[in-house]
Amino acid sequence: MGINAPFGLATKYNNTWVARYHAIDTDLLTMNINPSLGYKINDPLSLGLGLSAQYLDAELSNAIDFGILDALPVIQGGFGGAFGLTPQGADGFLTLKGDSCGVWFQHRIAL
Repeated sequence: MGINAPFGLATKYNNTWVARYHAIDTDLLTMNINPSLGYKINDPLSLGLGLSAQYLDAELSNAIDFGILDALPVIQGGFGGAFGLTPQGADGFLTLKGDSCGVWFQHRIAL
């Protein structure tokens, strides 16, 4: 039986830090459970059978620079200063949350 955490990550930054458009809060957790059995049939031949079950939970957040849209000319898809916003002065924030679980079988024949 194997129980482990293959990978994980947690970071917490201030909402005004310079790389806020890449990441602010990140929380990633995985858990893996692997029950397995092995049987030696004879000296050169053995069989193995196992199950892997993995759980993942993630939360990711970052800032979005809405001020840059107002700084771009209308010709480039911006608003051309219509709202009086400045780049890095009108941030929005986004958080993405999710979890998932997967199960699969493994087998091995060794000679």
